[in-house]
Amino acid sequence: MLSDKENPGSKISWIVRNLGYTFQFMFCFLLSQGPAMLTVWQHCTSKAV
Repeated sequence: MLSDKENPGSKISWIVRNLGYTFQFMFCFLLSQGPAMLTVWQHCTSKAV
C-alpha cells in the first residue's frame, strides 16, 4: 500500500472514484426498488390516516 508521501493524489482519486461507484450503485438501487418502496410508503401512510 502506498503512503501519502509517495503519491499524495492517490487517496483523493481513490475517494472520488469510490464516491462515483457509490452514487451509481445507489441510483441503480433506487431505480430498481423505487416502485416497491413507493407502494410500501403509500400503504403505510394510508393506514396511518
